Amino acid sequence: MTRKTETVILAYTKALKTSLYCSNMRRRDVLKYVGAGTAVVATGCLGETEGNEPGNGKNGNQTDGNDDSSDGADNNGDGTTVTGTSFSVSSRRGEDAEESASFWFEDGTLNVKGTIVGSDACKTAEIESAEYDGDRDAVVVGVGTVDAEDAGDACAEVLTSIQYEATVEFDGEQPLVVVTHDGEDVEAEQGEPDNGEEGENRTRMTGTEFEVIDSECGEEKNEAEYTASQAMSEGNGSEGIVEGTLSGPDGCTTAELGYASYDAEEDTLVADVRTARTDEDACADCITEVNYRLEANFENGVAENADISHDGVRLHGVGDGIQSAEFTVEGIDSASDEEGVSDAEFNEDEGNVTVTGTVIGNNGCAVARLAEAYVEDGRLVVDVETVSNGGEMCTQQLVAIRYTATLSFDDEIPNEVSVSHNGEGVMGAAYESNSVSAGSSSE
Repeated sequence: MTRKTETVILAYTKALKTSLYCSNMRRRDVLKYVGAGTAVVATGCLGETEGNEPGNGKNGNQTDGNDDSSDGADNNGDGTTVTGTSFSVSSRRGEDAEESASFWFEDGTLNVKGTIVGSDACKTAEIESAEYDGDRDAVVVGVGTVDAEDAGDACAEVLTSIQYEATVEFDGEQPLVVVTHDGEDVEAEQGEPDNGEEGENRTRMTGTEFEVIDSECGEEKNEAEYTASQAMSEGNGSEGIVEGTLSGPDGCTTAELGYASYDAEEDTLVADVRTARTDEDACADCITEVNYRLEANFENGVAENADISHDGVRLHGVGDGIQSAEFTVEGIDSASDEEGVSDAEFNEDEGNVTVTGTVIGNNGCAVARLAEAYVEDGRLVVDVETVSNGGEMCTQQLVAIRYTATLSFDDEIPNEVSVSHNGEGVMGAAYESNSVSAGSSSE
């Protein structure tokens, strides 16, 4: 065998190993070879370039990872060594999201944020590995999906978007970075360092105070006004004030705070005020107006808006054609694959429509409310949505929230009804016909 032939065979063998490696990588082109008689000079994955790109080897010397000449998974020739890791899941949401990852370096630490998608509602994420791969000349951070510790026997068959954060401490030169989800590369983007200011200075609700101002005989009334008071000096808290009125059937009606939370994405205070009963023996026989005041305390700003519900019915959410709307949460359970449906019953004699169903919340702090209801062209449209109750300790598992909504009308009952959960349709039915139930949508 000639020296030239030996050189070609060795080059071909090395490139073939690289091709086999690349064939297992997501969104990678497979390097193909025409024949052994052609000299091969490329040993990297097709389309790769030099530089600190996710999944790219700086020296193009990638193999299938089984090369015994590699000096280990935590140290390279320049002394890059992984010394510690930490990992946390920040949220889990029932949705089919795009998998993604980003990273940045700060003070000798690699920081990774990403979204990985689990196959069902019981899935969470964990860090599987974080080590230097000499074959790829990069630190490979492996994140995988696993069953949550509090997972039940039945898991809702919905794709679950899991957001996570990981930190990897290392010694040595700043390495290239590869992020994998369940063993497959994801296109991680390098971003700017997170100096922590956004987390430390973001607006937070720190507490609430609620009081009933007075009550008196009056008329059916459900209204609320919101005023935001921004602190003028550093260190002073800001306040969001809700002043409202709800009504009850007699003089023993009072009010209490059901829940209050801050929606940072919408910059909105979300709250529900419920009717309650006093312990008086004698009740005035009149519709009673209860005036209340809710004070929400904030730091680093204050909610710009407020979205208030009375007894689970969103104010200004009930529209044309509806005389009254009642909403009740019947119970909250762990989500299963039988949940996430809705049905309707037309009660012509009583002049109302009763909607029953189950909406899926993304964690143990989720509650449901009637977000919208109106009649248009003889069709009742209902939307039930999930919101947070403001709890600080929330189980990271989807929950099934069972509800009943009863609606009466100014005129005849509608001919049709359609129900959506968080804006996505789950059911449509016509009067004197069977309803059609479908899968759920998460918060």
